[in-house]
Amino acid sequence: MPVSLEQWVLLSVAFSHTLPGAAGLLGLFLLSGLLRMAALVPLVFVQEQRSMPLGQLVRFLFPIKQSTDLVKVE
Repeated sequence: MPVSLEQWVLLSVAFSHTLPGAAGLLGLFLLSGLLRMAALVPLVFVQEQRSMPLGQLVRFLFPIKQSTDLVKVE
């Protein structure tokens, strides 16, 4: 029987309270961050019809000036 997300969160919170130094707001913050990062992982694999590859998007947003070494024509 698969465990639901709510049950997994409750188990994680209960487990975090058994670890020394992981209780309180810091432990909750770390757990929240890990869950958010895990939720973003599937989005990396989404392919849309009009999507732009990540490398191309980075080059578009942060263009690097290419050196323009001119060659003298004789």
